[in-house]
Amino acid sequence: MTVVASKQLRNLISVHSTTILLVGELLEHVLNAVYTVLGGLIAGLVGWLLESRRRRYDAMLKHFDDIKKECLEPLKRELIDLCGRFGYVEGRLPTYEVLDVVSGAKVNADTRWADYSFRNVVNRVLYDDLVNHFPSLSKALTELEEDIRVVVPELLKALRVLYTLIHSDKEFAQLKDLQLAPEPIHFIFLVAISVEESQWPLTYREINRQAIDRLVRIGEKYRGSREARRVREISESILTKAKRCLNEIEKIMVQTKLRGRCPYF
Repeated sequence: MTVVASKQLRNLISVHSTTILLVGELLEHVLNAVYTVLGGLIAGLVGWLLESRRRRYDAMLKHFDDIKKECLEPLKRELIDLCGRFGYVEGRLPTYEVLDVVSGAKVNADTRWADYSFRNVVNRVLYDDLVNHFPSLSKALTELEEDIRVVVPELLKALRVLYTLIHSDKEFAQLKDLQLAPEPIHFIFLVAISVEESQWPLTYREINRQAIDRLVRIGEKYRGSREARRVREISESILTKAKRCLNEIEKIMVQTKLRGRCPYF
């Protein structure tokens, strides 16, 4: 190889080497730019996802808080009221919605129970949303509503008949001269439907001691009646279902995470 040819070869190699270096540097700059852009995009995407997650979490907390305050707490109060009403605790006897056996007037409470709904005492939107988060509670409440609509009118009829039977009892009529307080028919009614004395201590304590045996005897006379049995059966069924719903609500109230999906968060 001549000196000229050798020199030309060296120059060519040098040019190629320089070109390769330039291309390498260019690629490095391009890759750095790509990495920078991708890094920014990824960081932005991660930030957006985190912010979206935070907002969703905050919305979930607010929605759960709304459910507790505007739905579960009113439901709890209503269920406690039902337990008192159908458990015949002291001060909650059903005389205001049964036959007034003295005047013959009838307080028509049947209509209220025939279309009874928990939606009337809570935020309706949130109540309807319960099925998305607490399907078991929603189902139990629906079953209780349906039971109340169907059987409470029957319960009221049984109560009216039972009160009328007691009031027309000859032995009960003889008690009127004693001027007993509180009204003895309540005492007899509670005995007839087998409510434990612990449920009505004041009534038991305030009644005339001399009349207790007679009142108990009259109450026991009607304990086996069809009406008394029906009152017990219906009341116990409603109580059992109401307490089951209350227990579920108590468990939900201490939870901090709202499960399930809905359109509101």
